This record gives sequence, structure tokens and C-alpha cells, in this order.
Amino acid sequence: MSQRELADYIQAFNIERFLEDFKNDFDKRLELQKAIYLLQESGGDLGYHFSWYLRGPYSPSLADDAYSLFFTGKERFRIARAGISGIDRRTKDTFANIFAEVSRRSKDRKDESRWLEILSSVHYLMKHGYPRPTTKEEGIRYMLNLKGDRFSRHEVEEAYQILLKVDLL
Repeated sequence: MSQRELADYIQAFNIERFLEDFKNDFDKRLELQKAIYLLQESGGDLGYHFSWYLRGPYSPSLADDAYSLFFTGKERFRIARAGISGIDRRTKDTFANIFAEVSRRSKDRKDESRWLEILSSVHYLMKHGYPRPTTKEEGIRYMLNLKGDRFSRHEVEEAYQILLKVDLL
């Protein structure tokens, strides 16, 4: 993934706000990681490798690229949207549906960050966890064992249902 392609995706999906004050705001860095993870899992061809981290899926190479974009400034986002039309409709719709669900449940930006974390974490554990859960209940228990101090059972179950609804599980 080139920085230009990352910039194109960020612009195409209108998530530039995650780069605002990126250097100083942990939540912005977390939101970008989780949003790009979910975008990639929705079908976006970004090529980042994610592994499990304390706050869910994390990609060091994405962090490097995002920092570079932040430090090169907004001029990156003046690039013509070459190749954006090549993003398939399913990817666009799935990602838009995820963000609609996040927005519906969020009172503020902190809530938005929280929902991106829980959705990406539940998805990662269900699809890439080891050992991979084979049932919903097994996946919920797995998530609660890892993050029960951050999220309630109700929130984990709700995240699971959202991921089913948008066809990511």
C-alpha cells in the first residue's frame, strides 16, 4: 500500500478527520487503525497486515503510513481521486453501513472510538483469532476474556449482531 493509495481511501470514505491532530490524540490513531481494518475487511484492497494488540487489531505499517501522511499535511488530500471509482459497490456499502451503525450508537467522538474498537476487535477475534471461535457464544466469551474490563457482554453481543447485519460475519 502506498501512502497515496491510503490517502485516496481516506478521502474516498470521508475519514480525513482521523488524521486531525493524529500525532497528539491517541483516540484519532486508534480510530484510524480500526476504521482501516474494517474497511479492509469490507473488501478494500489496502494490503495491511493486522495483528492483535491491547486495543484490538493493529498494523505497524499503517501507523507508519498514517504518521507520514499527517506530517506531509493536507496537500496529500488534494491529489486527484485516481482509482477511487475502482472501489467496488459492496465495499462502499458495507463500510458505509458500519459507520451508520457506529453513528447510531455514539453520543460523541469518544463513543465513536469505542464502537470502532469493539467492532474491529470482535471481528478480528471471530475471523483471525487463535484458536478461532466456532460459535457466537465461544466468540463472545473469548472477547470478554480479553476485554471484559473494557466492554460489557451486552456491547459485545450488540457488536456481533452489527457485524452479522453488515455481512462481515
